[in-house]
This record gives sequence, C-alpha cells and structure tokens, in this order.
Amino acid sequence: MRKLFLAFILLPAFCSAQDVITPKSFIPDTLLFNHYFVALHAGGSMPYANYGSADPNTGSYNLSNQGFANLGYNLDITGGVFITPKFGVIANTTLTHNSFNQNIFNSNFFSIYFHFNGPYNIFQYMGGGFYNYKFNAYQSLLIYGMAGLIDANFPPVSFSDGQTNFTETLQNAKDVAFRVGLTYEKLLSEDIGLVLNGSYTGALLHYPTATFVYSGFGAGTFYLDHVQTNPIRMTYGSLDVSIGFSLHF
Repeated sequence: MRKLFLAFILLPAFCSAQDVITPKSFIPDTLLFNHYFVALHAGGSMPYANYGSADPNTGSYNLSNQGFANLGYNLDITGGVFITPKFGVIANTTLTHNSFNQNIFNSNFFSIYFHFNGPYNIFQYMGGGFYNYKFNAYQSLLIYGMAGLIDANFPPVSFSDGQTNFTETLQNAKDVAFRVGLTYEKLLSEDIGLVLNGSYTGALLHYPTATFVYSGFGAGTFYLDHVQTNPIRMTYGSLDVSIGFSLHF
C-alpha cells in the first residue's frame, strides 16, 4: 500500500518534467563544458583614428594622415565554445565596408579632381577568449577580446587634368589587429537567441607599395611609371554595432 501511495505521488511530477523544454541556460553550469554557439549579425560601422579622419585642410595629397572613410556597415560571423561554465574561446570573421569621402578630399584642391574607384573593404580574421555573465536563465552578457589578421584594401585613385592621366594603386595592407567587445543575448527558444553586439577594432595599417601609371601628355618623359616601396601607414579604428541571431548546440 505504501509503494502504491509513493508511486501515485511521484507519477505526476515525473510526467510534468518531461513536458518542460529546458533551455541550455537552465542546465547546471557543470554540464556546459561542451556547449558550442554560432552567431550571425550585421549593423553599422563608424570609422575612427586616421582611417576616419577627413580634414580637407591637409595642404597636400597625403593619404597616410587621413583615411576619409564614411559611415558604413559590417557583416559578422562568430563561433565559440565553453571550456568552463563561464570562460571559453571564440573565433570571428568580419567584413567592414566604408566608402571614401572624395568630395571632402577634393575640396582641398581648386583645379584638379581625384577620383577614388570603389570603397574600403576590410576583412578581419581573429580569435581569442571570452567571459560569460548570466543575468538570469534567458539573458547573458559575453565579454570578449581577440587578436588576429586584418586585410585592408585602399580604393584605387585616378586623376586627369585633360592632358595627363594617372592612376595610383596600393597593395593591400595585411597587419595584426585587436578587437574588444560585448554581446548581449536573450534566448528566444531552447537553441536560438537574439544578440546585440558592440565592438571596437584597432590596427596600424601598412600599405607596402603604391604603383603609379601615367598616360597622355608627358607620360614616359616628364612622368614615368613607377612603384613606391616606402610603406604608407595609417592608423585604423572602427566602432561596430550590430544585431543578429545565435544558435546553440
């Protein structure tokens, strides 16, 4: 009789537990050692440092001091794994796209006009570590720091005064960069979350060569095609804010 009474008490509790969907944030921290996640997000990009500087009163054609980058956008994919309940490793690939503000650049010149053929496309490939702070079962804040490779182009430059034409093409800068940021997450279901990310990326870019090609009047005599091998340096900074989704498995 006692066994029957005990079974009658435990049976409803057991059945109700099977009907509850348990988000991974409900699972005890000690069981999250193999918890993986991937996040996809996109948003705005605000250029900083020399990269975002746009002073028309430079007094000369000097690309190493100014980047003239406009506000742009970023596309981001991030993946990570928890090594302990609160700490883990993270990897990231990002594309940052900014146009060149050639109108402000050319406002420094009166009789000539430089044309910049295309935007900046900045690729980042980074890895690092993170700390995850839980507000509750559904919300968390991931704090991370990363370092890796940045691959930055520079828009090709062309110029014509009606008689002489030239183009300048810079070889891509490939340098070490760092990134620090915060990602807020709110779970929408057991495995899917909404994420809001904010980060800052910094680097010192070195464009190793600049190739000059001339045509028209004076080409080959007064103006000779040549390759400039002194690196063009520019400090790079980008503040990115983006929104997207995460997947846990």
